[in-house]
Amino acid sequence: MKISGRHYRTIWRSEDGTVQVIDQSRLPFSFEIRPLDSVETVAHAIRTMVVRGAPIIGATAAYGIALAMHREP
Repeated sequence: MKISGRHYRTIWRSEDGTVQVIDQSRLPFSFEIRPLDSVETVAHAIRTMVVRGAPIIGATAAYGIALAMHREP
């Protein structure tokens, strides 16, 4: 999606290794990006509906597994 002329994905990995998501619980009144840097923050994002809908929940969970494997191979 484009916001103020800039393209955003719903979820993406940033250069610093964290996962970034658009906080869907704030839409449409506010546009906020939340960093997810651990399994705990991923679980919290899913539980509190920062991410909504089956496809993005699945993608977020997969990123959570990747973050956990990166932390403790």
